[in-house]
Amino acid sequence: PMQLVQEEYDGKLWFFADLGTKKAQEIVDDQDVCVTFADTDDHTFVSLSGKARLSNDQKRIDQLWNPMVDTWFPEGKEAGNVGLIEIKINHGEHWDSNKGTIGFLYEMAKAKMNDEKPNLGEHQVF
Repeated sequence: PMQLVQEEYDGKLWFFADLGTKKAQEIVDDQDVCVTFADTDDHTFVSLSGKARLSNDQKRIDQLWNPMVDTWFPEGKEAGNVGLIEIKINHGEHWDSNKGTIGFLYEMAKAKMNDEKPNLGEHQVF
């Protein structure tokens, strides 16, 4: 699991990453990514798609560094493998449902029987 490290959203998401991992190489090979967030207690879900790139910008690393990140990088923020994944978002969707699991299953079954789309709550595309 990865943790957002920024306080404000400006069209980009930032995550810390070990630049020596297979995941980092996957980003070099293919920059298309999808990031999802879920608050299952509140039945709220977000899916964001965009282009990723790796960064070793020390100024940005210093700005975003926090104690949680320090746990994953015991050599500290100046270690050569510490970097950031920057994702520039170009598409997003948000779902907000108060249906719960039983309500979700009911709506899916009802829609299938009536050959219609299920009513799963509020949906926004941005």
